[in-house]
Amino acid sequence: MSRHDSAPEAERDEELTNAANWRAVTLIQVDVDDLPSSIASGAVPGDRIWIEATKHGQVVGVVEARAGNERVPASVLKELLGSFSDAKVSSYDTVPDELLPKASVVVPTICQNPAQLLRTVNALLQLNYPDFEILIVDNRAGRPGPPFPEFPDDERVQLLSEPMRGISAARNRGVAASSGEFVAFTDDDAVVDPDRLRALGARFRDRARGRCHRRPGPAARA
Repeated sequence: MSRHDSAPEAERDEELTNAANWRAVTLIQVDVDDLPSSIASGAVPGDRIWIEATKHGQVVGVVEARAGNERVPASVLKELLGSFSDAKVSSYDTVPDELLPKASVVVPTICQNPAQLLRTVNALLQLNYPDFEILIVDNRAGRPGPPFPEFPDDERVQLLSEPMRGISAARNRGVAASSGEFVAFTDDDAVVDPDRLRALGARFRDRARGRCHRRPGPAARA
């Protein structure tokens, strides 16, 4: 192999080495109409935090800051989020539960952080949606790693396996096993907004005909 051919591989190795030092960005949501006296950042001092400004449950803006003490005081929140206090929010009709299509949520994972994966699943189980399933796709494909956490004893949670590596293969495995009328994807370290699935389901529903738009076959993707 020539030195020219080995250069991309060396670059990839360097990227992976640097990736091991990446730190997650902490996300905080704050209602600009009801600012708390302070809010826990949950971040290491000096780390980046994103603060989402919300009104009536909708995100109207986001700012980035650096974590200081363990809590972010109201004065800082007001300074950072004050410009969003007059933001307009979208209006939409509430769709009755019985008219919402069944949803499937696919979570590809290699289970690098079992605690974060469990947090993601617990958050999904709190979704404000009447009928959905959670498909966790094990994509470790023989790679060593920590064991999976003990998930809640809930019939909506299923653990699948995909031997072909890659997030696309894992997502396809989840779609193939899904029984919902539409499919939504999320990462294994995300805490999903409780109303996210309802917003998606309402948009998939055809308000004029009272049914869901979907591709031919078992599910539509979201």
